[in-house]
Amino acid sequence: STILTQSSTKLFLINDEEDLKNQILIEMSKFNKGFTVMYTGPKIASYEILIEQLMAELTNSLNTQKTVTTTSNDTATFDVTEIYGIFKNMRVKATETKADDVLTSVKLEFSLNYYDTITNNQPKNLNAAKAKYDDIKTKVEAAPNDVAKIKIIHDYVIHNTNYVEGNHHLIPTSGLSSHAYALWMYTLLKQVPSIDVKYVYGIVNGEYRSWNVVKIGTQLYHLDA
Repeated sequence: STILTQSSTKLFLINDEEDLKNQILIEMSKFNKGFTVMYTGPKIASYEILIEQLMAELTNSLNTQKTVTTTSNDTATFDVTEIYGIFKNMRVKATETKADDVLTSVKLEFSLNYYDTITNNQPKNLNAAKAKYDDIKTKVEAAPNDVAKIKIIHDYVIHNTNYVEGNHHLIPTSGLSSHAYALWMYTLLKQVPSIDVKYVYGIVNGEYRSWNVVKIGTQLYHLDA
């Protein structure tokens, strides 16, 4: 991919299917709100499917660290769950160019929205919530085992917020949805080296709900704050 500078957003010239997917992921990992791609690569008529596949791949990669690189050596390493956790939606405006009724390029203008306040490409609320670990770090490190460490973090979370259905913004003082609860637990527990934590979701009584899974010894346990 080639990067050209525009007044408002970056413009990427991309002629490779994998580059297109990776560039979108890189911009998401930088919490960019807008960028433009001029795509001339394979499956050009199926760009909508490519983007849908990318989002499915992102969901399937939850609880992993991902590194992506484009042919122009633009690269990023990020925690997929954190990106997924505050990503709200993506709108794409497509402008097609044809020659002799054959599609030759498509201009894709991306507009991304997040469940967070993005300042200087940083998620304000996510970073603030992660930093709350400092409030309990000494207590967690002094705990005799992983069960005790998990309980300290669990109790800290439930005593410092409340449940508000649909409030996915990670602002504990405003109340949290199950998704935001699970994301906050995930970001706090990830800071304890000995604890293996996952963010999971499923359908309960016809509605999406999120929680965590932790590994203690060789056993996996569901953890719902």
